[in-house]
Amino acid sequence: MEACLPAVPEKLYAVKIISKVKLIREGKAKTAIAEKNALAKLGSGKHPGFLKLYNAFQDPTHLYLVMDVAPGGDLQLLVKEYGSFSPRVARYYAAQIVDAVLWMHSQGILHRDLKPENALLDSDLRIKLADFGCAYIAQNADDLAPRKSTFVGSAAYVSPELLDKTLKTTSAASDLWAIGCIVFYLVAGTLAFLAPTDYLTFKKIEVLDYSFPDGFDEDARNLVERLLVS
Repeated sequence: MEACLPAVPEKLYAVKIISKVKLIREGKAKTAIAEKNALAKLGSGKHPGFLKLYNAFQDPTHLYLVMDVAPGGDLQLLVKEYGSFSPRVARYYAAQIVDAVLWMHSQGILHRDLKPENALLDSDLRIKLADFGCAYIAQNADDLAPRKSTFVGSAAYVSPELLDKTLKTTSAASDLWAIGCIVFYLVAGTLAFLAPTDYLTFKKIEVLDYSFPDGFDEDARNLVERLLVS
């Protein structure tokens, strides 16, 4: 008599494939290590706001990270589809991002490249933070990240402290700043800091040169103003 086992439903995985040649050519070998280490620590399933890392391996030419699939796309695609979010929907997603970021910080990790494209969505359209190539992992939760000679992150979301060459360290404040920029984008449908070049964008960030469009939700405005401080 043969035992009959129940059929196991197939599970889909996402595999991030990273070219070693490209990493070496662009001097970004450390970013791949940072991403793998951050995902290994955050993607253990202890918090729902992160993709789970199932495996990491390599062959002579590539690195491979095996993770959960995020079939819902990302927040930027969602904003482009709808133009902007209502205050209620923006609050729903902002709360998830804040919760995930605070837990991430409690684990001694700074993301340093938070933006809507890195806020992926699962099948229930819930947030999964991703792309930890710019992450800093502290030995102790209270450690500050050493400032790099060039800024890390994306121009429209980079914080003043990451642009300040007089500072030798950076802190969790850089992630909180990015959350402020994300909330602005979700509600307005446009970037808070927008200029023709990255250099001009940085100049606007340094002097807090942004303005709210007419009709911007008052509660969202109060939150953004508390987060976008130099």
